[in-house]
Amino acid sequence: MGDALSSQWPVDAGLWDEIATKLDLARAYIEMEDTDAARPLLEEVVQEGSAQQQAEAQAMLARIG
Repeated sequence: MGDALSSQWPVDAGLWDEIATKLDLARAYIEMEDTDAARPLLEEVVQEGSAQQQAEAQAMLARIG
């Protein structure tokens, strides 16, 4: 039968995965103290993510300045 999420909402699920990946990558950059690489990823999440993802990205942006 397959995954219900991917079969019912393939675009939304794919977008969510992409945004979640951007958040994870930004976290990794921040841990490596590469805020210049993290910032544009977080700005994309603020534009494209869910409300929860946007809030997390905004908090991370606030921390890195």
